[in-house]
Amino acid sequence: MTAQAHPSHRVTRAVTEISHSLLEVADASLWSMEAHETAATIVELTRVAARVTELQARLATHASSAGVAEQVGATSVPNWWAHQTRMNRAEAHRIAHLGAGLEEHPLTHEALKTADVLPDQAAVIIKAVEDLPDHVDPAVRDRAEAHLIGEAAHYNAKELAKLGKGLLHVIDPEAADAHEAKLLEREERAASMATRLTMREDPDGITRGTFA
Repeated sequence: MTAQAHPSHRVTRAVTEISHSLLEVADASLWSMEAHETAATIVELTRVAARVTELQARLATHASSAGVAEQVGATSVPNWWAHQTRMNRAEAHRIAHLGAGLEEHPLTHEALKTADVLPDQAAVIIKAVEDLPDHVDPAVRDRAEAHLIGEAAHYNAKELAKLGKGLLHVIDPEAADAHEAKLLEREERAASMATRLTMREDPDGITRGTFA
């Protein structure tokens, strides 16, 4: 770890301790671990990884406000981060984007901190809520977010994305119907404006026309 030798912040100390603990078991043999304990450990490690990603996302957001990129002459925190760690640049941007979204969606943020949702599930939930029509009431948005967080206990990120597309129908069917009616009216109006019919009569008396 390239952190300070004697970190003062509790988060830095915790990360240092985690790093050291993992190093201590890096060469540990697993032959004596029984099946039930192996299964439980894999599941718990997945939850730990979710908490680590949440902290990465939060730190990336803080790094932007703290001016980390400016101090080292980088164009952005994700670009600097990717360069420092040899991480795929798209992955660095994805986690930084997640951090920004978590700031705007505290329910999902809390669920990720407790590992009730995984990072890819959190990203899907945030997108689904943000894709709701602008006129949707904040209380309905919160209800929609809480609904998807609950569904995350049963569905993976890909399945949640499908559920998210019909989110408004589940949370507020009347609002969904009204929204679809507005969209249909807009589409019909646009189609009507695009409709054209032109007719002309030739000297020989034949009427010809074009239409769109």
